[in-house]
Amino acid sequence: MNKLQVYIDKEMQDFFSKRNYAPAGRIAREMLKVMAISMQEELKKLNLTLPETKLILDALNGLLITDPAQIKYLWAEIEDTIKLDDLDKKWGVNGEELVSKLRNASLPALYAIWDVAQRFWAKSGKGEAWTDEEIEKLLTEEERV
Repeated sequence: MNKLQVYIDKEMQDFFSKRNYAPAGRIAREMLKVMAISMQEELKKLNLTLPETKLILDALNGLLITDPAQIKYLWAEIEDTIKLDDLDKKWGVNGEELVSKLRNASLPALYAIWDVAQRFWAKSGKGEAWTDEEIEKLLTEEERV
């Protein structure tokens, strides 16, 4: 097992101190695994189409989220870009249906979408292109955790 050192703030320290049934490192590993599995499962449940995904990726290009709690409002960012930039027309997507899907999505699903967008734009930022198959794989692959 590789070692990864993570620094946490006071709130997270308090969170872990209330869960003293095991060492904090073990609890954190277990919770991260549960989160990763939940993100994968919840993303699959959304059944996003390739055009919907491309719209989302387009809308999230350059968006900076500094507080993870903001993720629950991802639908609003998508809604705004649809209204302002007509991204639904650009990608041939029913914008209202997509926003409704995202509004009703679970928090792990929204984190998964954010993760997909971050991975997509990090690779794109290096000048590397994505194929449609690679984008679809981001939505469906099950990573071993």
